[in-house]
Amino acid sequence: MASLRRELGTLQQQQQVGQDAEARAFCLAARNDVREAVFNQELGLIRTRQRWIVEQTERAQAQLSYLDRYSFNAEAIALLRQRLDARVMGATSEDRRFVMGAVGTRLIVQADGSWELELQVPREIAEPAERFHILNSRPGSNSPSKSSN
Repeated sequence: MASLRRELGTLQQQQQVGQDAEARAFCLAARNDVREAVFNQELGLIRTRQRWIVEQTERAQAQLSYLDRYSFNAEAIALLRQRLDARVMGATSEDRRFVMGAVGTRLIVQADGSWELELQVPREIAEPAERFHILNSRPGSNSPSKSSN
């Protein structure tokens, strides 16, 4: 985020430099100090550069907005981990396997024997219409029951 903010500052400075260059070009043209063909060529280059700066500014702002919206702070991650630990520890083996599959668990084993556990954290809470249903299909279950999660 800091890098994007620095980039936006640099782009704003470049935008100002471009506006100054355009103003100087018009002053030279008004005083007839430059030929019309040279003026048109220079003005085209300045405006092309300004369009590029505007596009880069929009891209950086969109990325910054995305990061602001979807970034997690350390406290939120710690709280999420505590909640996940509490729920997984009280669950059956089948339920744990389901939860680990639902969050896209990946186990990454390194060559030195160490390992990492990777989870996909959902970005937004699903709306009730988008929630999925779990069908109880355990052996010994008399009737299938549905529940929303």
